Amino acid sequence: MALFGLSESLDLIATSLTLEAKVLDNYSDRLNFTVKKAYKHIAISMALFGLSESLDLIAMALAFWYGGRLLSEREYDAQTFFVVFTAIIFGGQAAGFLFGFTMNTTKAHAAANQILHLRAQQPPINSSTDTTKAHAAANQILHLRAQQPPINSSTGAAPNPDSGETAIEFSNVRFSYPTRPDLPILRGLNMKIHQGQFVGIVGASGCGKTTVISLLERFYDIKSGDIRIHGQRLIDLDVHAHRATTGLVSQDTTLYQGSIKDNVLLGTSTEDESKLIQACKDANIHDFIMSLPEGYDTDSGSRGLALSGGQRQRIAVARALIRDPKLLLLDEATSALDTESEEVVQRALETAAKGRTTVAVAHRLSTIRDADRIFVLDRGVVVEEGTHDELAKMKGRYWEMVQAQSLDRVAK
Repeated sequence: MALFGLSESLDLIATSLTLEAKVLDNYSDRLNFTVKKAYKHIAISMALFGLSESLDLIAMALAFWYGGRLLSEREYDAQTFFVVFTAIIFGGQAAGFLFGFTMNTTKAHAAANQILHLRAQQPPINSSTDTTKAHAAANQILHLRAQQPPINSSTGAAPNPDSGETAIEFSNVRFSYPTRPDLPILRGLNMKIHQGQFVGIVGASGCGKTTVISLLERFYDIKSGDIRIHGQRLIDLDVHAHRATTGLVSQDTTLYQGSIKDNVLLGTSTEDESKLIQACKDANIHDFIMSLPEGYDTDSGSRGLALSGGQRQRIAVARALIRDPKLLLLDEATSALDTESEEVVQRALETAAKGRTTVAVAHRLSTIRDADRIFVLDRGVVVEEGTHDELAKMKGRYWEMVQAQSLDRVAK
């Protein structure tokens, strides 16, 4: 694992710092650490191997010595001596053969314990009864565990996007990440988003903007408060069904080795080419794809590096749209792009937002200026909300952000 991390680090080096000697020393130290551990295992293995190979000889020597004494004292005759001697020799060989598997048995025992430890772990979010049933059945068949931890077998309800005018509602939501339970991120967040609205969430770094997106995708479950999607408690919804109606476009676009078509269709079961083309048109990427010699079959390269940042982002938008999500989440989707690419992607996002509820986390206020509602977060709570013009007139936190980005000089 350590060598894998080192390989990843070397792969991502982009600046020459003339640290060859230091890197070589670090690499040598890691190799020496691995070699020392290997020496220990080899020494134990060789000792057991020597013992296993010598057991039959030791048994033979002891049998001759003790059998000779019995013969000299006339307690055994020659026939009895050879019968017992043969049994001892075969027994010694069997014992030596058994000792030869000692190290393998120890490794297998340790590996089995690790597997059982992983199998005993339960995800905090129950996403499927099929996985639960398979887990329970495997444990029953193998008889590896006497008891199983309690499992919630409920699949949850399916989301109903057409129920009510309120699409999303946060009620006194408090949350901290499992790795940092003592550091609260959301401190009683209250927020209501209506059906079909385009909503922007802004604020300083660390105020909880991306956390809101993570909770809406249900990457985590909250410990306090309530989140409702179309009137239904998010925690009661089936995870797969909820995510099937939710699209996410994040700042860090992930493309895989393969064609553009494969990357757009990734994770979907549809083979309808008309849906593929329409999604790419809505994402403002179809014309570019058709200008390529191989069209949709063009290889995107490793991690999509054959394409520009704006092109990768529009492919990510198309990948979200082909699922026809009722809820579209944009997590700083244009923050890493240059101005020209941002304008192209922004037009694609505006098209994508039509007819669906959209929540956009933004650092650049220009991307959410025309939003139906803007929520300003600070230390995990909403401190201001309204349209761009309403917030600018308040001359509060949002107005300060506007002035800092020179977006609007209307406020006086």
